[in-house]
Amino acid sequence: GRYEVPVAMIAGEDDWTTPYPMAREYFSQISAPDKRFVTVSGGHIPFLEEGFVQALSSALDWGWTRGGAKAQAGHKFP
Repeated sequence: GRYEVPVAMIAGEDDWTTPYPMAREYFSQISAPDKRFVTVSGGHIPFLEEGFVQALSSALDWGWTRGGAKAQAGHKFP
């Protein structure tokens, strides 16, 4: 996919629904001004796993610093 905003992807290393290698392959094909792949322990329901909340918070903070100014200015994202 092609995006005009920063992209953060969080994947569980033991996810059997969306296998980790598949997530990495999809991520490698993303075109974005900035992108970040975060690996967490666990499977498809990562919010039940330790460390997910910290990973999500970090990814959101990261994305806000890169795309937040456009969002605050009322930029319409496709």
